[in-house]
Amino acid sequence: MKKFYFALMALFCATALFTGCSDDDDDEKGNGQGSGNGSGVEILSKKIVKIISHNETESEKFITLFQYDANNRLSKMTDIEEDGTETEVTDIIYEDNKITITTTSTENKSVIQLQDGKAVSFIEYREGERIDFVYNYSGKYLSNYTAKYFRERNSWREEGVANVVYTVKDANLEEMSYVYTSHYDEDANEKVSNKFELGVLDNNTNLNLYSFILDDNTFLFDVVGDRFKKLPVKIISTDEGKEDITTYTYEVDKDGYITKIIEKMDNEDGYTFEITYE
Repeated sequence: MKKFYFALMALFCATALFTGCSDDDDDEKGNGQGSGNGSGVEILSKKIVKIISHNETESEKFITLFQYDANNRLSKMTDIEEDGTETEVTDIIYEDNKITITTTSTENKSVIQLQDGKAVSFIEYREGERIDFVYNYSGKYLSNYTAKYFRERNSWREEGVANVVYTVKDANLEEMSYVYTSHYDEDANEKVSNKFELGVLDNNTNLNLYSFILDDNTFLFDVVGDRFKKLPVKIISTDEGKEDITTYTYEVDKDGYITKIIEKMDNEDGYTFEITYE
């Protein structure tokens, strides 16, 4: 699907989805034990411990290893090369109403602030960049968020702002629109609409697969409302009247676990994700 400026980062640079709770339990938890299971999806018991990804035209593989704490929350993620060399390590620390994320690629710590188990803001640092997210909800589901982009030029200068709007019906994502406005470069302005055609598979792995499908790290912590129920088989993106189509096919083992996602794009290289569980 159309890749957004705010989501262009190392593919798995910060991640977690946790076993869901009832709505009443969610109101009492502000430490990352999120509200992702309220859509009625039964989360499978095995955890994702490794994802290998690669695109259609390059032989290089991206490997990410996942570790969890005693509460089944992601505590560490390690990106490695095929020979086992570590390229980046991400640590996640949970406190009351706050999640702190540290990576070896930047000195700054990214912080998600929570209220009643839902993210209300997220200050994310990347190398030379900062993004300030603010989230809004309609009932149980994320309805929109804004993202302000800053670049480090002696001090932090705001470069532009994005607004992302989600249309959800019957626990499923139907449409997502994205508008980016640059303060300095009109050519960088963008307006994209994405419509989703859904299949029969539930979004039921312990890590929310929409994190990877949307290439959007705001979904990775299961604290942005209930998760969308069904996985897409097609996303139709419209940008200035031009239509692009992305398709998804899934391989499932005998126990119902999705072991491979194959993404095909019209005008960009798609990715294949190979998933290992324990």
